[in-house]
Amino acid sequence: MTTNEAQDGLVAGRTCGSCVACCGIMNVNTPGFRKEAGVMCSHCSGNSCTIHATRPEPCRTFFCLWRRVGNMPDELRPDRIGVMFSIEENAAPQNPFERAFVIARAVNSIADFDRPEVRAALNVFMERGDLPVWLSFNRERRLLHPRPELRDAILSSGVPAPHLQAEAVAWKRRLGLLA
Repeated sequence: MTTNEAQDGLVAGRTCGSCVACCGIMNVNTPGFRKEAGVMCSHCSGNSCTIHATRPEPCRTFFCLWRRVGNMPDELRPDRIGVMFSIEENAAPQNPFERAFVIARAVNSIADFDRPEVRAALNVFMERGDLPVWLSFNRERRLLHPRPELRDAILSSGVPAPHLQAEAVAWKRRLGLLA
Protein backbone atom coordinates (compact mmCIF):
# COMPACT_ATOMS: atom_id res chain seq x y z
CA MET A 1 0.00 0.00 0.00
CA THR A 2 1.35 3.37 -0.94
CA THR A 3 0.52 6.69 0.69
CA ASN A 4 -1.21 7.89 -2.50
CA GLU A 5 -3.36 4.77 -2.81
CA ALA A 6 -4.91 5.39 0.60
CA GLN A 7 -5.41 9.12 0.13
CA ASP A 8 -6.97 9.18 -3.33
CA GLY A 9 -10.55 9.02 -2.08
CA LEU A 10 -13.21 6.92 -0.51
CA VAL A 11 -14.65 3.60 -1.61
CA ALA A 12 -17.94 4.25 -3.39
CA GLY A 13 -20.94 3.05 -1.40
CA ARG A 14 -18.94 2.33 1.76
CA THR A 15 -20.06 4.32 4.80
CA CYS A 16 -19.15 4.31 8.46
CA GLY A 17 -22.64 3.17 9.42
CA SER A 18 -22.75 2.72 13.18
CA CYS A 19 -18.96 2.39 13.51
CA VAL A 20 -17.61 5.03 15.90
CA ALA A 21 -14.11 3.60 16.47
CA CYS A 22 -12.43 6.85 15.39
CA CYS A 23 -14.50 8.76 17.96
CA GLY A 24 -12.55 7.04 20.72
CA ILE A 25 -9.19 6.70 19.03
CA MET A 26 -8.60 10.13 17.54
CA ASN A 27 -6.91 13.06 19.23
CA VAL A 28 -8.69 16.31 18.39
CA ASN A 29 -7.14 19.62 19.35
CA THR A 30 -8.85 22.53 17.63
CA PRO A 31 -9.68 26.01 18.91
CA GLY A 32 -13.31 25.05 19.47
CA PHE A 33 -12.90 21.47 20.69
CA ARG A 34 -10.38 19.23 22.45
CA LYS A 35 -10.53 15.48 22.91
CA GLU A 36 -7.72 13.16 23.98
CA ALA A 37 -6.89 10.01 22.06
CA GLY A 38 -8.24 6.95 23.84
CA VAL A 39 -11.21 8.81 25.32
CA MET A 40 -14.63 8.49 23.71
CA CYS A 41 -15.82 11.81 22.31
CA SER A 42 -18.50 13.53 24.36
CA HIS A 43 -20.50 14.02 21.14
CA CYS A 44 -20.64 10.30 20.35
CA SER A 45 -24.07 8.76 20.91
CA GLY A 46 -22.64 5.23 20.78
CA ASN A 47 -23.50 4.72 17.12
CA SER A 48 -23.14 8.19 15.55
CA CYS A 49 -21.90 11.75 16.03
CA THR A 50 -24.44 14.12 17.55
CA ILE A 51 -22.70 17.15 15.96
CA HIS A 52 -21.96 15.51 12.60
CA ALA A 53 -22.95 18.59 10.56
CA THR A 54 -20.66 20.89 12.57
CA ARG A 55 -17.94 18.45 13.68
CA PRO A 56 -14.33 19.74 13.87
CA GLU A 57 -12.09 19.68 10.79
CA PRO A 58 -9.98 16.67 11.94
CA CYS A 59 -13.19 14.63 12.20
CA ARG A 60 -14.37 15.82 8.77
CA THR A 61 -11.15 14.84 7.00
CA PHE A 62 -10.19 11.59 8.75
CA PHE A 63 -11.17 8.28 7.20
CA CYS A 64 -9.81 4.88 8.20
CA LEU A 65 -8.32 2.59 5.57
CA TRP A 66 -11.49 0.49 5.48
CA ARG A 67 -13.23 3.54 3.99
CA ARG A 68 -10.32 4.22 1.59
CA VAL A 69 -9.19 0.79 0.32
CA GLY A 70 -11.73 -1.11 -1.74
CA ASN A 71 -10.10 -4.52 -1.40
CA MET A 72 -10.32 -4.45 2.41
CA PRO A 73 -13.18 -6.86 3.15
CA ASP A 74 -16.29 -5.80 5.06
CA GLU A 75 -15.25 -7.80 8.13
CA LEU A 76 -12.32 -5.39 8.55
CA ARG A 77 -14.63 -2.49 9.40
CA PRO A 78 -13.19 -1.33 12.74
CA ASP A 79 -16.28 -2.01 14.85
CA ARG A 80 -16.48 -5.56 13.47
CA ILE A 81 -12.81 -6.48 13.89
CA GLY A 82 -11.77 -4.40 16.90
CA VAL A 83 -8.87 -2.77 15.02
CA MET A 84 -8.80 0.45 13.03
CA PHE A 85 -6.20 0.76 10.27
CA SER A 86 -5.14 4.19 9.05
CA ILE A 87 -2.28 6.00 7.38
CA GLU A 88 -0.77 8.87 9.28
CA GLU A 89 1.87 11.44 8.52
CA ASN A 90 3.92 13.30 11.08
CA ALA A 91 5.53 16.66 10.23
CA ALA A 92 7.97 16.39 13.13
CA PRO A 93 8.84 12.68 13.44
CA GLN A 94 11.11 11.42 16.20
CA ASN A 95 12.48 8.81 13.80
CA PRO A 96 12.15 8.13 10.05
CA PHE A 97 9.55 5.41 10.64
CA GLU A 98 7.13 8.08 11.93
CA ARG A 99 7.04 10.31 8.82
CA ALA A 100 4.34 8.36 6.98
CA PHE A 101 3.12 5.00 8.21
CA VAL A 102 0.28 2.51 8.53
CA ILE A 103 -1.01 2.20 12.07
CA ALA A 104 -3.28 -0.51 13.42
CA ARG A 105 -5.04 0.60 16.59
CA ALA A 106 -6.80 -1.93 18.80
CA VAL A 107 -10.14 -0.42 19.77
CA ASN A 108 -11.00 -2.54 22.83
CA SER A 109 -8.27 -5.07 23.56
CA ILE A 110 -4.70 -5.82 22.55
CA ALA A 111 -5.90 -9.38 21.95
CA ASP A 112 -7.73 -8.11 18.84
CA PHE A 113 -4.34 -8.04 17.06
CA ASP A 114 -4.34 -11.86 17.30
CA ARG A 115 -7.52 -12.29 15.27
CA PRO A 116 -6.77 -14.14 12.01
CA GLU A 117 -8.35 -11.40 9.88
CA VAL A 118 -6.23 -8.72 11.54
CA ARG A 119 -3.04 -10.80 11.16
CA ALA A 120 -3.86 -11.32 7.47
CA ALA A 121 -4.39 -7.58 6.92
CA LEU A 122 -1.14 -6.75 8.74
CA ASN A 123 0.69 -9.25 6.55
CA VAL A 124 -0.69 -7.59 3.42
CA PHE A 125 0.46 -4.15 4.61
CA MET A 126 3.91 -5.55 5.39
CA GLU A 127 4.36 -7.62 2.22
CA ARG A 128 2.89 -5.25 -0.36
CA GLY A 129 3.38 -1.86 1.17
CA ASP A 130 6.15 0.66 1.17
CA LEU A 131 5.33 2.14 4.57
CA PRO A 132 6.34 1.23 8.12
CA VAL A 133 3.60 -0.54 10.11
CA TRP A 134 2.87 0.27 13.76
CA LEU A 135 0.60 -1.41 16.33
CA SER A 136 -1.07 0.74 18.97
CA PHE A 137 -3.17 0.17 22.06
CA ASN A 138 -3.81 2.51 25.01
CA ARG A 139 -1.40 5.18 23.72
CA GLU A 140 1.44 2.63 23.48
CA ARG A 141 2.95 1.97 20.06
CA ARG A 142 5.26 -0.70 18.70
CA LEU A 143 6.92 -0.77 15.29
CA LEU A 144 6.03 -4.05 13.60
CA HIS A 145 7.52 -3.47 10.14
CA PRO A 146 10.35 -3.30 9.24
CA ARG A 147 11.52 -6.11 11.50
CA PRO A 148 14.10 -5.27 14.25
CA GLU A 149 17.19 -6.53 12.42
CA LEU A 150 16.30 -4.55 9.30
CA ARG A 151 15.24 -1.51 11.35
CA ASP A 152 18.71 -1.43 12.95
CA ALA A 153 20.37 -1.75 9.53
CA ILE A 154 18.27 1.15 8.19
CA LEU A 155 19.15 3.41 11.10
CA SER A 156 22.84 2.47 11.14
CA SER A 157 25.34 4.71 9.38
CA GLY A 158 27.55 1.69 8.75
CA VAL A 159 27.32 -0.92 6.02
CA PRO A 160 24.56 -3.43 6.81
CA ALA A 161 25.09 -7.18 6.77
CA PRO A 162 25.20 -8.48 3.18
CA HIS A 163 21.82 -10.26 3.47
CA LEU A 164 20.18 -6.96 4.53
CA GLN A 165 22.03 -4.53 2.29
CA ALA A 166 19.64 -4.26 -0.69
CA GLU A 167 16.53 -4.14 1.50
CA ALA A 168 18.07 -1.56 3.87
CA VAL A 169 19.10 0.69 0.96
CA ALA A 170 15.58 0.47 -0.54
CA TRP A 171 14.04 1.44 2.81
CA LYS A 172 16.53 4.29 3.28
CA ARG A 173 15.51 5.70 -0.10
CA ARG A 174 11.79 5.39 0.68
CA LEU A 175 12.28 7.04 4.06
CA GLY A 176 14.27 9.92 2.55
CA LEU A 177 17.53 8.93 4.22
CA LEU A 178 19.34 8.56 0.87
CA ALA A 179 19.14 10.69 -2.24
